[in-house]
Amino acid sequence: MSVSRSLLCMAVASLVVGACGADDGPTAAFVTPAAGASVAGSVELEMSAEGVTIEEAGEARSGAGHIHVIADAGCVSEGEGIAKDADHVHFGKGQTTGRIYLEPGSHDLFLQVGDGVHQALDITDRRTVEVGITDEEGLCDVVTEIDDLFDEIDNSSDEFAVKQIGYENIRRLAAQMADGLDVVDASDRGDLEVTARFVDAMTSVFVDTTIFAISTLSRSTHQTVRYFEQDWVRFAEERLHPVEHPLLPEVFGDDLPPNPTEPSSRWSTSGSGTTDHLGMRQGLRHR
Repeated sequence: MSVSRSLLCMAVASLVVGACGADDGPTAAFVTPAAGASVAGSVELEMSAEGVTIEEAGEARSGAGHIHVIADAGCVSEGEGIAKDADHVHFGKGQTTGRIYLEPGSHDLFLQVGDGVHQALDITDRRTVEVGITDEEGLCDVVTEIDDLFDEIDNSSDEFAVKQIGYENIRRLAAQMADGLDVVDASDRGDLEVTARFVDAMTSVFVDTTIFAISTLSRSTHQTVRYFEQDWVRFAEERLHPVEHPLLPEVFGDDLPPNPTEPSSRWSTSGSGTTDHLGMRQGLRHR
């Protein structure tokens, strides 16, 4: 084998086996998901670390830090700050388990330890996962997860920036739902397709700050925030009637997606029968 070919093979091997950082010293690794795992809905994460103390963020201490999981963007250079958004998930309470939400497709996940002030350390791992719905049970699980996440965000006391990340996570689940509708009969897709489009449209209003600014027309930034805060409770209570909320008609005009209709009889409830955020019902499961 030629020298050049040997060097090429070594380079490829280092990419396959390694993550982003050095091979010696402290290590961190994904326990789950397994390499190449196929996942519908959120990706459940379990991580481990050796040679470094995993603790709550707040103070930079030598030999200690907390975990971040980055989707597709690759590891951050050592010493640089790690962003916080739907693709850069911080486990700042010292957690070693959690979730990340992704659109359908193949994704590279990068685990990276950062210090107490979120500056990147050279302690990393990498996994590739396939995200998407492959059967009806997976579709039902994603629908249920969307509704549960709506409840969690609406009832939380988090600041708006944190809620925005949550709505982006819901939007990604809706993208999985829309992409996976071929797992059900064509006659059952109509209501589900409308629901997916509706969820995407509604969450985009809050995720996309540019759209939000346009929707408020001449209002100042301060007035925009105040308007949103004052209207939050009413919007949460009237989730099933979004066309009554002034934001959505202003943004979408004649293109405002219709309200989801009741699902066909083939989709039913095992719960209390209370209508949920999606116009479906709690405990939704396929018969």
